[in-house]
Amino acid sequence: MSTPLGAPLRVALGALHLDPNNPRLGAAARPGYDTPGPAMEAVEQERLEAAMARAHPDLDELERAIVGMGWTPVDPMLVWEPPTQPGRFFVLEGNSRLCALRRLHRRLGEMEARDGVPRGGRARLEALRAVVAATEQLDVVPVAARDAAELGRTLPRLLGVRHITHARQWRPAALHRYIHGLYVQAFAEDRGGPLALEEPVLRAVGTKVCLASWRVRRAVQAVTMQAAFEARFGASLPDGFRRRDEPGAGPVGATSRTDAPPPPNPAGVAFEEADQAWFLALLEPGHARARFGIADRDLELGTEAADVLFAWAFSRPRGSGRNVWRSPGDVKLWNRIAKFDARHGTRLAAEQDVAAPALARPMAALEAEFFTRKAQKSPLETLRSLLRTLREVNVGTLEGEREELRRLVDELAQVSAEYRRLLDALGPEDEEAKP
Repeated sequence: MSTPLGAPLRVALGALHLDPNNPRLGAAARPGYDTPGPAMEAVEQERLEAAMARAHPDLDELERAIVGMGWTPVDPMLVWEPPTQPGRFFVLEGNSRLCALRRLHRRLGEMEARDGVPRGGRARLEALRAVVAATEQLDVVPVAARDAAELGRTLPRLLGVRHITHARQWRPAALHRYIHGLYVQAFAEDRGGPLALEEPVLRAVGTKVCLASWRVRRAVQAVTMQAAFEARFGASLPDGFRRRDEPGAGPVGATSRTDAPPPPNPAGVAFEEADQAWFLALLEPGHARARFGIADRDLELGTEAADVLFAWAFSRPRGSGRNVWRSPGDVKLWNRIAKFDARHGTRLAAEQDVAAPALARPMAALEAEFFTRKAQKSPLETLRSLLRTLREVNVGTLEGEREELRRLVDELAQVSAEYRRLLDALGPEDEEAKP
């Protein structure tokens, strides 16, 4: 098998361009690599750099580390040179470092343009000069792809090894959008027509990124469900939800089956990238998935199920404590409560009924009762604990408390006899019911 990587190259920093398809950026629709020219223009690169700074909260820390420790290119950047743009490269792996280096180069220019050096800034200025001098030219490793189509076949496995099944993983939402994009592309090439979940295509995408097909299915479902949900309820969010950093940004995952733009949101508020966790939680096997009526083939929540999710999780400001569900963790808690009900004959989970969402008991109150009941011992656990304690009693301590102990033992015998009569009245144990 031929290697997908070419021989290392040494290229100028200015010849490297941020990748508009980088999953870290959280873009709903990635432009691909067929027409690379526009993405390499200065205006677009500035926009991508600003988006990268928002998506990478530790970028300032990365810059400080580079200046403080010096430039150490332990992990070379992976790049691709489009055939139509000779001498110019997209950075497929290493966008954070490229962004940090660009900013450091500009910062040096700004510092040198000032009159004089601030007190205590001489050492920093010299360290910054050393970094800039060391990064005017960078060693990079090219991906050996003749065109965008071949790159599309090669890149998923390279990034899959680095960011999906390895330690340098993307955030879950970015990872799932990337997998969703691979699936949409593979489905269009293999099947065509409206997007649907097909096991052969799921397996093919899973093979590309070293994931089981069920994980690919869940990623595709989460992204499309989130997109449809946000498109429908984007204008209904109450004040108190976080505003989008980028003006005019649309809902996450606009590549779903719903292509119509979302309605305007006069309050200026929007969903968050992390809200994908709600759909991932609902997709987990269990009580919540069953009650919301989610099937393996579904790409959107049903109309009533979507109404319930909005009513329980988004109808009041985030963090106000007034929603039925406080976080995606409450979906998982609902599953745990349902399992507890099944074992102990309680009906706590039924106090949140999808058929009557307005009557649902807030999870905070339900959680308190759940843990209270869970802490209570069953009769079986109580009797076992009592027997263990009695067997551990030191006979030598009985001498001084004989009369009180005799009374308690007689009372214990009486209670035991009542329990025995109760058990006998239940009749013989059903042998077929035994596990």
